[in-house]
Amino acid sequence: MRYGAHAEQVVDVEGDGDGPVVTLVHGGCWRARYDRTLQAAVAADLRARGYRTANVEYRRLDAGGTWPEPLDDVLAAIASARAEVVVGHSAGGHLALLAAAQLKLPTVAQAPVTDLDLAVRLGACAGAAERLVAAGAPSPVDRPVATPHLVLHGDADEHVPVELSRRYVAAAPHATYVELPGCGHLEHLDPSTPAWAEVISWIAALPSGTGSRT
Repeated sequence: MRYGAHAEQVVDVEGDGDGPVVTLVHGGCWRARYDRTLQAAVAADLRARGYRTANVEYRRLDAGGTWPEPLDDVLAAIASARAEVVVGHSAGGHLALLAAAQLKLPTVAQAPVTDLDLAVRLGACAGAAERLVAAGAPSPVDRPVATPHLVLHGDADEHVPVELSRRYVAAAPHATYVELPGCGHLEHLDPSTPAWAEVISWIAALPSGTGSRT
């Protein structure tokens, strides 16, 4: 489904179950070489459980967007897909948290980039984080989500250090935080892992009318 005129403004909406629409926002340091296929396995798992999925593509660095295009696109895709739950990984977690601050939808952030300045200092998403800072992109830590949401991070993450989520949740009283021992960065995209089981459990426990499917 297209939600804009640009080639990257597309969302794959799939599933014939009666569960809520779960929007997936992929990571990859906001860079053009990473796309929504990163979310294919977890999207399939959600559909097998009766959910519908909306796997979002958005304008990324060197693919039509610096800032604010990535967030504008995620917000537009969420609206077009009539999403009821949002799940974002890594850079997609950054976008999901910023969207949740505006839309107040149930949101899961997996290994999110919550603080761009800290990401620069720690070398996370090197080069990309610097470009977003220069363009004036905000950080979720400066405006934590004011409704219940889940933040997951592995303590063995070598791509996005766990310190980013620890700092965010210290400023976010509405966050449920799960730190996963021995978990790296890409385990969040594997439906067979404990990291993904945490996402499914949290969504399934949402009030009836949102993520009540099991």
